[in-house]
Amino acid sequence: MRKARRKRRAFFFGGAPASPHIQLSSRRRPGSIFTRDAEGSEMRYFDDFVVGERHEIDAVYDMTEDEIVSFAKKWDPQPFHIDKEAAAKSVYGTLTACGSHIQSVVLWLAARLPEETAVIGALGYDEVRFHKAAKRGDQLRLVIECIETKPSSSKPDRGVVKNRHTLLNQNGETVFTQTTTLLIARKR
Repeated sequence: MRKARRKRRAFFFGGAPASPHIQLSSRRRPGSIFTRDAEGSEMRYFDDFVVGERHEIDAVYDMTEDEIVSFAKKWDPQPFHIDKEAAAKSVYGTLTACGSHIQSVVLWLAARLPEETAVIGALGYDEVRFHKAAKRGDQLRLVIECIETKPSSSKPDRGVVKNRHTLLNQNGETVFTQTTTLLIARKR
């Protein structure tokens, strides 16, 4: 009897499974420059990041009423997040996702990069801004831009990458931005 081969995932960005709330494109970037790990998966290392590069994630997240309400009931039970009537009377005029939900969507979309990234750990989230409410029915997409790279001065096997995350709605309006600082392994 043949054993099923399990794929080991040492890093957490890229290649995550789909959800009923997203639409994925089959488009891949031509001429990928990334190396492959021992199992043949594309892998991005610190050395692959270039300041100024932009990635538009090939996924769209549909913000549903059920998800807004269930997430907010558990984590941020404000009336304009959980009650349709209260939300209709609010400055937003409809149900809106809470900030923690929006940030979770950003991280979930970031995990849809076509390559895995050799992330050792997240060091921080800075400049977190909520520009526009994420409302029920919104279709959200993410753009990631590399804004800084810095090799570690004490550990040559790693470096720090800062990325700007911009979450946009279906009208191209900025909903959310943040700067993410990641510790990423270097090629060996």
